[in-house]
Amino acid sequence: MSMVKAYFEAELPFWLCMDDGDYDILIDGKPCLVDGKPWKIGLSNDKWLIEMGNVIDGQEELVAITTTNNAKKFDKILPGKPYYHKTKMRTVLEMRWAWNIHDKATENDAKIKMKKEWNWCTQSFNKSVNRFIEIYRTSGIEDKIPTALDTYDLSFNWWHTLLLDDKPIERVRLGLDAYPVIRNPPLKIDKQVQSEIAHKLKTDYVPPSWLLTIENALGFHRRGKYRMAIVEMYTGFEIFMMEYLRKKYEEKKYDKNLIYYLMNRNELNHMLNHGLRLSVGTSFSEKDKDLWSLWDNPKNGVRQLRHDIIHNGQLVVTKDESENALNVINQMIQVLKKI
Repeated sequence: MSMVKAYFEAELPFWLCMDDGDYDILIDGKPCLVDGKPWKIGLSNDKWLIEMGNVIDGQEELVAITTTNNAKKFDKILPGKPYYHKTKMRTVLEMRWAWNIHDKATENDAKIKMKKEWNWCTQSFNKSVNRFIEIYRTSGIEDKIPTALDTYDLSFNWWHTLLLDDKPIERVRLGLDAYPVIRNPPLKIDKQVQSEIAHKLKTDYVPPSWLLTIENALGFHRRGKYRMAIVEMYTGFEIFMMEYLRKKYEEKKYDKNLIYYLMNRNELNHMLNHGLRLSVGTSFSEKDKDLWSLWDNPKNGVRQLRHDIIHNGQLVVTKDESENALNVINQMIQVLKKI
């Protein structure tokens, strides 16, 4: 039997400050399987991109993606060669798959097999990368990253390698690196947090949608997109309140039809007042008058600012306005969690 192997790798536009290694991972609540075997996702922060040629004249060639020690060997092998490039990469995530095909398989057979499995591999790889990112960014890390990646983000800098019986057939790098200059990687996160991330990856844990949305808002704020930060933070707050009230209604054993009716009353202030009074016996305005004033002030409250952005076409939002809105909503969520 001949074996076809495919390695899919992507350089992220940011660092994941974890130990290099292979991590168990579930996709859509189940292991990613080929021939009945679960596959892992590999992480490496020690990768160098080795290239020859000139991208301008179309002659650039990907020579290797390799470790620091091996990259030093290339420096000796190719000293003074024209158009020799060695570039430090950020975090690289990798997944590998293998399939048995018939005896005496040719390179063309391997390429046909890869073509047949291409959509499944790319979709599984994309889901795996984003699952890693989403769990990482919603865990107890200090070096926050802005957002998950979609197919087009990955297409800027990812590649696959195809082998037949461990002999490389082709390595294709898709797209060029369009990311900003690499900064030094931050310190690795705490070992306990790393363990928590690794554990979540191999379970059916999915970060709550409200938390992912709020992380998006924080990412927009860090990048100076203050208007979008407020819109996304407000949306995350709405999602949080929907989940919060549903849980409280169920704890009070309300009838399912009544819960359905109440959940359709999902205007945010209605939930913060009438919804909370029905579920926990008090409204937010009664629970914390100071925070409520910062939220609901008709002149400069957070709710009014979001209203002006969405309904009155306000285009300019300052850093201070964004920071205040994010802080107020975060404080409100923390108050609710304690009720």
